[in-house]
Amino acid sequence: MGFFSTFISSLKRPVAAVIGMGSDSKPWTAAVGDQKTCAAIMDCTATHTAKGKVLHVVVDENDRIRQINRTSAYTRLFERPNPMMSGYDFLYALSWQLDEKNTALAWVDWGEGTKPKAIWPVYYNQYRLKKIVGEEAWAMELTTIDGMPRLVRLEDVIILRQHYRGEGISGGNNRPIYDAITMAEASDRGLMDAIQGANRLHGYVKLKNAMLTPQSTKDNNKTLNDRIKEAAENGGIFQLDATEDFTAVAVNTWAASSAQMKDVQGNLYDYFRTPKEVVNGTANEQTMQNYQEGRIEPRWMAMAQAFTAALFTKREYEMGNRMIVSSPAATAASWATRMNILNYTREAGDLTTNERRELMGYPPVEGGDERQISLNYVSEENQKKYQADVRAKRNRRNEK
Repeated sequence: MGFFSTFISSLKRPVAAVIGMGSDSKPWTAAVGDQKTCAAIMDCTATHTAKGKVLHVVVDENDRIRQINRTSAYTRLFERPNPMMSGYDFLYALSWQLDEKNTALAWVDWGEGTKPKAIWPVYYNQYRLKKIVGEEAWAMELTTIDGMPRLVRLEDVIILRQHYRGEGISGGNNRPIYDAITMAEASDRGLMDAIQGANRLHGYVKLKNAMLTPQSTKDNNKTLNDRIKEAAENGGIFQLDATEDFTAVAVNTWAASSAQMKDVQGNLYDYFRTPKEVVNGTANEQTMQNYQEGRIEPRWMAMAQAFTAALFTKREYEMGNRMIVSSPAATAASWATRMNILNYTREAGDLTTNERRELMGYPPVEGGDERQISLNYVSEENQKKYQADVRAKRNRRNEK
């Protein structure tokens, strides 16, 4: 039994095959994650995604947060999703799988209780939708990467998709960049072959002797190679006799032009909607903000909705239970912007002391979660009460 299959409990119920409806997983290739530019982009996205904080909240009828349950079983689940992973590892793995396969899966282990015991990302090879016989419910037959099949209830599976066109259970595929990946790999191989050739081929020799037998030519080459090798080890100079004329050969080690490689890499950066400057850490504040809003926050939103759907019953959902994923700080902001945020919110009390410290990269302090509000500001409700009291006092004075 494989590693992940050990932790996934298989459903012991009869199931029936489902025909059509996009019930099978779509083909994928590990070449997407193996190609170096793709891997760098996927690592960058996964790193920023994993900075998100998953919280259990309760919303009111207007979908506004009225309670944050930082100590609930659901919030703690994403701090330590399973015995093998941290919360960072879990979000990173889901993000990587989403870019590599366009469909990321995680399985919720409920144990014997009503609260989730663990949650595992499933690095699958393929999957198939099934119908549970005798129930109005569905199942998913998972084949993990180690080749072990498992049957689980679909309601216990967290599904994240991208490039999704509504074609069944799976997201799209990465076919649009297969050509770019092939070109990049071919260029890398060509560069390696050229470098190896440059290291092995030093030049050619013209022999002034009369026609030599093939064996004599071969022996002469061996002698010359030995002299070149000996010269490389002992000073770099070797001798030629009067019958030899040596010409050095310079091999161009570039397999593709710089412009061609930029075009290929540019296609990959555009496909993943991740600027090169973000990947190499030189992006300005506006570029980082655009990347955060266009790439990371939609991923957090998709995760929050998928987590909510898998963890809460319909009744719990109607009572306002939600999972949210957000950044613990203004991660895309510069220091100047963060200081402006601190100055503008200082008297309004929008941020607690610990939230303000977090913006500056400082650890929290005891008692720092209490909100500090300037007396120069009052709530709208208290303002109306104050104005009513003032009018009442004015009327009493007038009556006297």
